[in-house]
Amino acid sequence: MSKYKEKSIWRHILGQPLHFVHHLTDMLRLKIRFRNSVIRNPLEITFSNLNNIHISDNVIIDTNCILRIINNCHLFIGEGTYIGPYCHISGTRNNIIIGRKVGIGDRVFISTTHHQYDDITKPILTQGFVSKGDVVVSDECLIGIGSYILSGVNIGKHSVIGGNSVVTHDIPPYSVAVGNPARVIKRYNSKKKRWLGV
Repeated sequence: MSKYKEKSIWRHILGQPLHFVHHLTDMLRLKIRFRNSVIRNPLEITFSNLNNIHISDNVIIDTNCILRIINNCHLFIGEGTYIGPYCHISGTRNNIIIGRKVGIGDRVFISTTHHQYDDITKPILTQGFVSKGDVVVSDECLIGIGSYILSGVNIGKHSVIGGNSVVTHDIPPYSVAVGNPARVIKRYNSKKKRWLGV
C-alpha cells in the first residue's frame, strides 16, 4: 500500500465520530483474539462486553451480523460453526451456547431475553427484560433462514429447524421442527436407521 493511500485511510478513520473509532477498535480486538476464525465486515458489536464473547477455531461469522452480548451474558460459538449474514444474537443475562459444526442461515434471531409487559400501567419499553434461561443450540444443528430462537430453549444435537420458524420450547436431538411455534414433524429412528414422520 502506498504511503498516500495509508495516510488517506487514517485521515478517514480519525475524521469519523468517536463511536465509530471505538467500534473499529473493538472489531480489530475481536479479529486479533479469534484469528483462527473468519469475522466478516461489517459486524455490529455496540454495547457488547468483548470478554464475554468466546469463539472457537474455524468459525465463520458472515456480513452484517449483530452481536449484542451485555452485562453477565456469555456467548460461546463452537468449532467449525457458520453464522449467516444479517443474524442477530443478543443477550443481557444467562448464556447463549452454540455448539460445534452448526449451520445458521441468514437473518436468524437468537436471544436470551424478551421484553417484560405484565404491568399495563407502564410502557413496555420501560419494564425491562425477562429471561427463561440459557439458549443452547447443540452440535451439528441446522437453523433455517429467518428463524427465531427464544430464551430458555435447548435444541438437541443434529436437529433441523425449518426456515421462518419460531422456537419457543426445547427440541429433542435428531429432530426436524417447523412452524410458529415450531413443532417436531420428523425424528430419526435409530432402529430403522431412517427419519420418520411424527
